[in-house]
Amino acid sequence: MEHFPQLDIHHVDAQGNIELVAANVPYRNLQWTRRVSGVGEFAATLNCDVPVEWPGRYLVTLDTHKEVGIIEKVSVKDGASGAEPALEGRFAESFYDRFVFGVGGASLSGANWRQAATKALATWHMNDVPQIILSEGTQSATGPSYSIGGAEGDSAMEVLFSATAGNNAYPLITYDRAKNPNKLEACLISGVNRGRSQSLNPWWVFSLQLGTISSVDYLGDYSVACSEVVALAERDSQDNVIQIIRTVSVPGFDAAHQWKARAFEDVGGLIGQDVTPNNANVDAAGLLRSYDHMPEIVVDASVAGSGYRDGWDLCDLCDVEVPALNMAANIRVEEVREVWKDSGHTVEATLGTKSISRLERALQGRR
Repeated sequence: MEHFPQLDIHHVDAQGNIELVAANVPYRNLQWTRRVSGVGEFAATLNCDVPVEWPGRYLVTLDTHKEVGIIEKVSVKDGASGAEPALEGRFAESFYDRFVFGVGGASLSGANWRQAATKALATWHMNDVPQIILSEGTQSATGPSYSIGGAEGDSAMEVLFSATAGNNAYPLITYDRAKNPNKLEACLISGVNRGRSQSLNPWWVFSLQLGTISSVDYLGDYSVACSEVVALAERDSQDNVIQIIRTVSVPGFDAAHQWKARAFEDVGGLIGQDVTPNNANVDAAGLLRSYDHMPEIVVDASVAGSGYRDGWDLCDLCDVEVPALNMAANIRVEEVREVWKDSGHTVEATLGTKSISRLERALQGRR
């Protein structure tokens, strides 16, 4: 018989201390959605009364998954068939959504994107959350070459996910009660290339013929795809206007199968007001904007449960076969949605290349 995850609820007091208050909470339906380019979420319909006082500051954990949920909504439908209490919320990376930049915005630097994102995980949150220690994939800063930042009114979460998703990674806040009972751990998890074109990692192919999926929906929208981006940055100096214009190629453009097209982007805001534009930083900013001009490719697949988190996982690059188009593509697992209910356990995956471009770019190399 398939194992259903054990759901536990933990209370967080005003000082950030964590206490287990409800273990092995029974439920009739549980949805757990993980994402690369944005915060994940959960929803659970319980088979019991709500086991905690509400409102309150609560975390939700599963014994089979690393994510930590924050209970943000409680609802109860009470009728002739009995009460149906439900818990909903986002994962703990949403702590960074509660930290909004003030006047002038904010930025942090490191020698690379990982070091800058590590600083953000350590500092860009409110002071009432449990202690967050740095763990897997994080790096201490060794230099100021790269900065991530946002404008006044932006949330730290938007900036953080933009920086990580653009580098095939995602932030994760996890909790190990046995190891660190009063601390959360911050991680930066990178995806793995599992396509057949490489030989370093085991392959994974989503295929109807191989039985790794039961259905597949494909969207390939090339209407906004371009081959190059003209990037402009201007600065007023005391004596003259500095103007840098560069032409940047759009990654992945295939001249044999796509029409050429040009887009224009003013990238001055990405470089920063305190930085003088030059060829290198305008090229870098233009490259970031070029991702907005890639084709939108999205594949939704109903996945056979075997292989998930063993043969493939969130953020991995996997091959997908689309028989109706006689094609295969190597694309990233952007979202995984799991559902447990009386009828069993289902896994649905969304793969695509466009999700990161819906976020404002925050990563900018500065040398």
